[in-house]
Amino acid sequence: MMLTFVPLAGLPAVKWYVALAMDTGKAYAPLQAFRVTAGIAIVLIALVTVLLLAQLLHRAVARPLGRMTAAMNALATGKLDVAIPDLERRDEIGAMAAAMEVFKQHAVERAHMEAAQQQESQARQRRAEAVETLIRGFAGDMAGVLDTVTTSSGSLEQTARSLSATAQASSANAQSAATAA
Repeated sequence: MMLTFVPLAGLPAVKWYVALAMDTGKAYAPLQAFRVTAGIAIVLIALVTVLLLAQLLHRAVARPLGRMTAAMNALATGKLDVAIPDLERRDEIGAMAAAMEVFKQHAVERAHMEAAQQQESQARQRRAEAVETLIRGFAGDMAGVLDTVTTSSGSLEQTARSLSATAQASSANAQSAATAA
């Protein structure tokens, strides 16, 4: 119980007081209700603030990181025409994007070098095949010439034997004619 005395003014000669008695629970009930309401309001404000911060972090960090991850995966699979997101940012995500752009440029240069090496290798292979074709053609021509020389040599040898036989026959005929005369 709560008891309060309040002086009454304006009464002659005697000091009068009025006593007020009130139950403490009833007296502090509005204050208690305000405390509960204020507590709920503080919790709600904190919850809304946390949700707003989470949304802000999602927009400022999670989305750009998701875009960066997608671009990295595309580069990893060999898609060198992928656009690197968030290059214009001036924070850590922008720095990561700039580093990824360097990786992309190096990958493009490496692909160009590999293509040039492939073309050079193919050109070397074509030249080797052309030389091989020329060598085979030359070997075939030389085999033909060698066959012709061998055939001609055989014909020449046969002609020489024939001439030798004719010369021996002529010599024998000349000796017979000389002995007969």
